[in-house]
Amino acid sequence: QLLTEGIITKYCIVLVEGEMTEDGVLQVHRMGNPIIERRTESIQGIGLQSADLFRSISGLNELEAVRNQEALHGPEGMMVVLSNVHLDNTHVMEKLRTMFLGFAGSGNPFFVLMGNFLSFPC
Repeated sequence: QLLTEGIITKYCIVLVEGEMTEDGVLQVHRMGNPIIERRTESIQGIGLQSADLFRSISGLNELEAVRNQEALHGPEGMMVVLSNVHLDNTHVMEKLRTMFLGFAGSGNPFFVLMGNFLSFPC
């Protein structure tokens, strides 16, 4: 039984309800995607309205840049985070193009790409 509506794909984050059997196997009763909520609701729920949730801001200049982006995109702005985007792979580049085209009419989303950016170790 699904907890929430949505698509469950390989490597996505899911919520699972179930029980561990005596032989160490998780028997899943229900599974689904995390709930969808507005950014402001999430921050209020966490109770960290002015904190750096990921401890990633190194100084006041960077904090100012983040606040400018938040002002530009609004409190409900869309952020897309991608990791291990291998920019040397033509298939990845084609998929990125498709994704960017898909978001073209979606307001002003901003994208965070995190490395590794190469498909081989440097």
